[in-house]
Amino acid sequence: MGSENDYLNSCLLKAEQGDSDAQYNLGYMYYNGEGVVQDYKEAVKWYRKAAEQGDSDAQLGLGNKYYNGQGVRKDYKEAVKWYRKAAEQGDSSAQYNLGVMYDNGEGVSKDYKEAVKWYTKAAEQGHSDAQYNLDAMHENNKVIPNNLGGHIFPKAVCSCMGFSEDNLVLAIKQGRLGWFFNWGPGLSLLQAGMILITGGIWLLLLLMWYFEDIVAPPLVCHLCGSKIENSQLRG
Repeated sequence: MGSENDYLNSCLLKAEQGDSDAQYNLGYMYYNGEGVVQDYKEAVKWYRKAAEQGDSDAQLGLGNKYYNGQGVRKDYKEAVKWYRKAAEQGDSSAQYNLGVMYDNGEGVSKDYKEAVKWYTKAAEQGHSDAQYNLDAMHENNKVIPNNLGGHIFPKAVCSCMGFSEDNLVLAIKQGRLGWFFNWGPGLSLLQAGMILITGGIWLLLLLMWYFEDIVAPPLVCHLCGSKIENSQLRG
C-alpha cells in the first residue's frame, strides 16, 4: 500500500511539473481506477495535459473520452480532432478510429476515400480490425475506383462526348454532374443521343449515391457501393 501511495505521489509531482508521461499515467490510473478512485473527469484532465504536449497515447485516450462521453460531453468533432493528432503521429489505433469516423460520418462528412486512407495506414501496421474493415469495403464495392474499371459502356460515352474518365469519376464522387457536361453549340446527333440515353442512368446513379440502400444494377454497381455494417470504435 505504501509503495502504491509513493508511486502515486511521485507521479502526481512529476505531472504537476509538466512531465507528459506522468500526466498520461495519471489519466490512465484515474480512468481505470488503479491506485485511485475511478474518476473520468480527472482522467480527462490529465489526458488533456499530456495530449496538448503531443503525447499520442493521451490524444487517443482523450479522443475516446469525447467519443464515449466519459468525463466530458459526447462530442464527435472533438473526438475526430484528437484522433487525427494521434493518427498523424502514426498511432494505428487512432488511424483505425479516424477511419471509422469517416466511414460512419461521425464528426465529419462521410468520406469513404478518407476512411480507406486511414484504414490502410492502420492495416499496414498490422491492425486486424482495420484490415477487416478495409477488406469489407472493397468486397462490398464501397470504394469508388479511380477509373471506370474497364467497363465498356461508360468508357464509350466518355469517348463519344469528349469526356475525361477522371472528371466523370470525380463528378460522381462529388455528387455533381451538372457542371461536367459541356452544353455548347455544335452538339452532334451522336452526342445529343448519348446525352438522352445516358441521362436516366446518371440520374439513377446519383440517387444511389445519396440513398445507398437502393440496389445497384450491374451496369453501375461498380461506381456505387452497398452498405456494410457500421464499424465500432475500440474502447
